[in-house]
Amino acid sequence: MRRTGHFFSLLVSLIAFMAIGCTFADNHNLLEEKTFTVTKGGKLRIEAPGSDIKVQGCASSEVKLHIYGHDQDKKYYEVEYSTENNEVYIRVKKRGSSWSNLFHNNNGGLVLQLDVPSEFDLNLETAGGDVKVANVKGTSRLQSAGGDIKVDHCGGQCTASTAGGDVIISRFDGAMKCTTAGGDVKCYGITGDLNAQSSGGDIVLDCKNGKVSASTTGGDIKATYYGENKGIHLASTGGDIALGLENSIKANVYLISSGGDIDFDMPTSKVHKFSSKKFEGELNGGGPEVKVTTSGGDVRVISIH
Repeated sequence: MRRTGHFFSLLVSLIAFMAIGCTFADNHNLLEEKTFTVTKGGKLRIEAPGSDIKVQGCASSEVKLHIYGHDQDKKYYEVEYSTENNEVYIRVKKRGSSWSNLFHNNNGGLVLQLDVPSEFDLNLETAGGDVKVANVKGTSRLQSAGGDIKVDHCGGQCTASTAGGDVIISRFDGAMKCTTAGGDVKCYGITGDLNAQSSGGDIVLDCKNGKVSASTTGGDIKATYYGENKGIHLASTGGDIALGLENSIKANVYLISSGGDIDFDMPTSKVHKFSSKKFEGELNGGGPEVKVTTSGGDVRVISIH
């Protein structure tokens, strides 16, 4: 039953991801398009303040750029391009003074939609827009000052950070680091190391075969872990933490709740300490550390099948 619920959540997330991506052309006019010849293993670098960025990997040796917006946006934005050593650089600049831009109702700025080779490095930065990446494997740095970041069916090494939005990752194979200052972090189908941090939101994790670290100062954490234990650390300053583990996992377990209760429902090899505020024990003879701590909420660890 739990696996069915996990699959449904993942399916809903993927449908929402695709639906949002399909609205670009419907809400904006095509203002400009450009094609760059590249090879696999290259790099795309974008600086686009106030713009949305969507990147899709495909079987191609080109970077294809489509810029969407409203006709009046041409007066307020200009786009610069350069290519060198298999790197494509795209920069969006605002025309005119900040005073004139203040009265420009740009409905969120431009939308940059790109097709790139399926193996490509990414460095994408926007000051206030959303970033969406799908089907790309490589080293990625995704940054937004106020929008959401969504990654689907990617791999490699990725750092995703936003100052005010959510980070949603679906089907990632590799090393992932997610950071948001004001939103939620949701990661589904992650294989590999995962580091998730939120200053004020909730964190939801579904992962396997990697080292896991997650912390939030004001939200809850819900996590399920499958496969070989490589270390799990979960911490919340003010929320509840729920962790689901397989019965076969080998771990040394440390659970602490300063302001709530501890509920531990796993078969143990050895229990060292067990109270309403603290638990120390071993699962299947012990192994890498599983540490769960919260200052103001409850801790619950359950068995998943």
